[in-house]
Amino acid sequence: MINKSIIGKQGTRNTELGDINELIKLADSYKEPIKIKEPKKKNPEPQNFQTSANIVKSDYIQLPQFNKLISKFELLGYNNLNWEDTHFKLHENGLYMPLIPEFMTHFKNVVLAYQSKGKNPLFDGEGNTVSIKEVRDIYKHMTKDYLAIYGTQKGAWSWLDAKFKEDNGMKILFEHRTFVDSNGKKILTPNKTENLESCVREDCYVDFNNLNSQGLPTTVYPTPNYEEGKNIYYWKPVDGKVARFFALSSGALLSCYTDPSDTNTDLGVYGIAEQGK
Repeated sequence: MINKSIIGKQGTRNTELGDINELIKLADSYKEPIKIKEPKKKNPEPQNFQTSANIVKSDYIQLPQFNKLISKFELLGYNNLNWEDTHFKLHENGLYMPLIPEFMTHFKNVVLAYQSKGKNPLFDGEGNTVSIKEVRDIYKHMTKDYLAIYGTQKGAWSWLDAKFKEDNGMKILFEHRTFVDSNGKKILTPNKTENLESCVREDCYVDFNNLNSQGLPTTVYPTPNYEEGKNIYYWKPVDGKVARFFALSSGALLSCYTDPSDTNTDLGVYGIAEQGK
């Protein structure tokens, strides 16, 4: 507030400040500065997604952080294949295996959509809002033994596009693509090889909200128990192994310790479709 006392000697008028009544009027008219509210962060808007992959776009969910689509569940007919053959089949159909950061970002999107009860919606490949019921099914499939896509095993079981290699420090190989040599043999080759960024290097429960750019957790969860929608279990990277994600009755797990030659009737893959005509 403005001080209403008269400046100057007692009994005299300060001619520089003018009449006291004018000062009082000025003080009474004083208002606090208007506070401008920061605009609320808007939820991602659905895109008009175009892709050359031969897919039913309503069976996919938009992944706006990467400008891609990811299938709602594991793809039918892609189970019981090892890691390399799964890549080959995906590439033959214009699709790709999810990178760890893509899959974990999708996982976080699903958790947020479920926990916000529709306030943070998911959009399918056509731009339509995924129903709350379907969000619930997708969420439960990714966090526990719920819904069997292949066989009888319930819960999400999917290969992920990352291989680990010890070479003067742990490396991560990803963005694998199929090439054909002069003899017509398919060869799987990574487009990128990076030094493993700082991440949790023990098998434990982790906070899936704290991930490095390679999608690996950087924070150990404070309690050694599964808390659905708050943490996941994690197996640290091991030389020669690849990544996968699966959900069981005991909870969700990100593994960097799976043999790439493994096959299982319940193990398949989520499909990634890229933007493009």
